[in-house]
Amino acid sequence: MKIKLLLLIVLAVLLSNVVLAQYSDEAVIRKLENAEREAILNGDTSILYKLMSKKIVVQNPENTIVGFREILERVKAGKISYASFERNIERDNLL
Repeated sequence: MKIKLLLLIVLAVLLSNVVLAQYSDEAVIRKLENAEREAILNGDTSILYKLMSKKIVVQNPENTIVGFREILERVKAGKISYASFERNIERDNLL
């Protein structure tokens, strides 16, 4: 009986750690997403340099494919400039 109770307690502790770790990871991701949003709105290329993948490739409104360096150059030149930036999370629970 004591072994079953001990196993149940250990299982409960392990599960709570997993849940807390997921919450912590989500909080970190949301903080980074907000930092990216602020950097884009402010044209802050030093923050974008730290946050963006150096392997990023996007198709821009001019219908050309640009990479990391070109994106930062366009932000510096004011070619990429947003009055607003909103990220809508359509589904936040993937389990």
